[in-house]
Amino acid sequence: MIKLVAYHFRANNNLRALELAREELASAKDDMNNIIEEAKKQHGVPTQEAKEWLDQVNTVVEEVEAISEGFHQRPQCICVSKHKVSQVAERKLDEMKSLLARRAEFEVVKFQTSRNVPRAVAGPTNFEMVMNFVKDGMQGVLGIWGVGGVGKTHLLKQVHSSLARDPSYDVVIFVTCSKECSEERIQNEIVERFRLPRSSNLQSQAKIINNFLKEKNFAFLMDDIWCQLDLDLVGVPSCVGTDSPNQWKRKVILTTRSEEVCGAMEVKKKIKVECLKGEKALLLFEEKVGEETMQAHPLIPILAEEMVKELGGLPLALIVTGRAMRDKKDPREWYYAIRLMKKLHLNEIETSGTNESILRLLKFSYENLNNSYLKECFLYCALWPEDREIKKRELIYCWIGLGLIDELDMKDALNIGYNYISKLEVANLLEPTESHDEVKLHDVIREMLLWIACEEGKNKYKWFVQAGVRLKAIPQNTEMWSTGEIISLMNNEIDAFSPPTDNPSKPSVLMLQRNMLKSEPELGNFKGIKYLDLSWCNLSNFPMGICELTNLQFLNLSGNKFTSLPMGMELLTKLQFLLLRGTAITKIPKGLISQLKELRVLDLYNFWKRFHTVEYLPSLLNELECLSKFSSLGVNIYQEDQLQKLNYLTQVPVVSLKIFMLSAPGSFSLLNNFCGPNNTQENLNELFFHKCSFESIEMERNSEDPNWHFENLETMLLSEMMYLKQILWKGVTPKDMLPRLRSLSIDYCKSLHSISWIVYLPCLEDLSIIRCKTIEQLVSTDEVISGEIAESVPPFPSLVRVLLCYLPNLQSICSSTYTFPSLQHIYIIGCPELKKLPFKKQSMPPRLTSVVAEVEWWRGVQWEDETLKSSFQPFFKRP
Repeated sequence: MIKLVAYHFRANNNLRALELAREELASAKDDMNNIIEEAKKQHGVPTQEAKEWLDQVNTVVEEVEAISEGFHQRPQCICVSKHKVSQVAERKLDEMKSLLARRAEFEVVKFQTSRNVPRAVAGPTNFEMVMNFVKDGMQGVLGIWGVGGVGKTHLLKQVHSSLARDPSYDVVIFVTCSKECSEERIQNEIVERFRLPRSSNLQSQAKIINNFLKEKNFAFLMDDIWCQLDLDLVGVPSCVGTDSPNQWKRKVILTTRSEEVCGAMEVKKKIKVECLKGEKALLLFEEKVGEETMQAHPLIPILAEEMVKELGGLPLALIVTGRAMRDKKDPREWYYAIRLMKKLHLNEIETSGTNESILRLLKFSYENLNNSYLKECFLYCALWPEDREIKKRELIYCWIGLGLIDELDMKDALNIGYNYISKLEVANLLEPTESHDEVKLHDVIREMLLWIACEEGKNKYKWFVQAGVRLKAIPQNTEMWSTGEIISLMNNEIDAFSPPTDNPSKPSVLMLQRNMLKSEPELGNFKGIKYLDLSWCNLSNFPMGICELTNLQFLNLSGNKFTSLPMGMELLTKLQFLLLRGTAITKIPKGLISQLKELRVLDLYNFWKRFHTVEYLPSLLNELECLSKFSSLGVNIYQEDQLQKLNYLTQVPVVSLKIFMLSAPGSFSLLNNFCGPNNTQENLNELFFHKCSFESIEMERNSEDPNWHFENLETMLLSEMMYLKQILWKGVTPKDMLPRLRSLSIDYCKSLHSISWIVYLPCLEDLSIIRCKTIEQLVSTDEVISGEIAESVPPFPSLVRVLLCYLPNLQSICSSTYTFPSLQHIYIIGCPELKKLPFKKQSMPPRLTSVVAEVEWWRGVQWEDETLKSSFQPFFKRP
């Protein structure tokens, strides 16, 4: 009887312990499934022991859920029922502890030994070692080290993906450090990521961060550390020197090229990521070369083995060199490449850091680019900060502005630029990011490009790049300013630009964008400069020194605060590109623009959601009409007569257009407002409606105009259209009217009810719906099937990213019968009535990588079954 009573009073505690153990076991199961899924990509298979363990876990988890449900639904007056539940809970708790203990006793995956089966670069062994450290119940610091390009970042991202969905961690932080990292920079990343209060000094900011973390379970991941960093000064609660279980789970995991840095950071455990050996290296290389080339000639597999030996097993080199050899189907090309590698002794990879041997090895992939313009364009990717995303359009405009893409028609020039980026991605020389508008450059590849640009290190100031390294002032090295040809100091904290010499400076390219200049930059010594970027530099006044730069061809002043252009700019007779995007310019002197005879591009497009009454229309349009080489205009209009004037120009292609505060009774016919001699609909690339008063936008075909569709429109925004109720399609489909629309954003259109027409946009990649309170169903099946837009094209063929934010009445996205063949990222924030995702097990997006949502919302999602929930769980991330 005493034992019965004891069970009765322990029931609640036993159930709580059981549910905690269930969560831990479920997390271990998710980790194992993650390992298996990663291995499957490399043709690995789960071991029999792993399969049996997963089956047992699934059974136990189901039983525990049944016990918990039964306990909470039991008749409250029956003491014996409570006693029995408590007994069963204790037994199941022992069983779950046994399963957790067994987890480390067997291998999870095995790999086939066929040489044609690729093997993971950072195999599950390293991942499991890290995860064992994470789950050991202790606090501590783990160091992952190895040469550049060996796969450390890939491994750390795997770990981050696993921890981000682990409910036992309150906070998971991932920071990319790079060479010039500091405690202040890490603080800024944490503050920005978690929206913490900002402080003016390190010590007080550290207290804020410490207070945020001190009573939380956290994992802090730091990628690419080059020197010792003081985590106490950052504000991270100490994880060092704890050898026993603690109340809080605290883990710090770092990657570095140097074993010495591991020691300086007082790591508790070190893991060295080695270069690949033998079969593993060969399998990775063959995967990148491709089966078609590997089978093109009997000698190629033999030559591939010899080339792999010369590559030293470095994964990055195996990948980029393998891609470079992908189209080499003649053995003579392989013989030549191997001879070149032997001559340069490329297999002499040292055990720490990046050395000239590795850079020469990677140069082989650079030299294999079969287009001299593409090679030169690729070099300029190194001007952007290390380990940061590069906006594709910004990069392409740089190439065009430098004359590397010599195409007068801007549509064609942009297409060439996107084609170059695609080729570099295929060659694994540029990396894709979560945003389809950006790319990244591996830090070792970037080192290689700068090494090449500086004549293989012989002329170290030829290209001087200190981008994104938190410089407070410009370097005072006079040799650099007098001999450097290309200078990039972008993305710093420079507040004054005053070079240290009165002698004429040599640079032809000066990139200072995204600094915070408090005074006018001193540019008088830069007479030879052709390319100048001062965008986003907080300039309140136009820098008059620019008017003296008579060789200037490209000038970017976007995102600054000045409101007018000065007379004196007419001296810039060679200027071809004048970018003033996102500025508040309201005044341009009459006659100024018409004197810039070489001008090709003028961009005054203002994407900010603010109203400025401009004084330069329509005289500006008349002046542009006189320029024979002009090919691209970005402009904002707010009156109907301005729109009419725009349409009746014949020599001014409008590429970016913002229509704001335009009053129109009832409906706005899109095509009828763009059917003039200018063929605006043919050239338009960006279209932004803001605060216009019409109730509908009509998409109607004009039978008299052969160019009735918007064939180049890629981006459309509808913002604060308070009265807009619908988009009307009359005798035309979205596929025909908007054949290349890639990005659609609808924000704060509070009367809009339906956007079902989005289903069949063939090129739509990025969809954002924000603050539209009347939308209940994103895509109505009835409208799609019975309406005029119904057609045989598959729905959402290209959609990569969908963002749904602050839609209080949204209940459904679309039918679960739709497929999403390209979908990778889903963001759902502030949608409380949305209870289901439109997927079934058989229609799960094959390329999905993330579902970002609030934890409470995720817990409330209703699933078709537990299998579907388990399939989605690895992709869930907190915002």
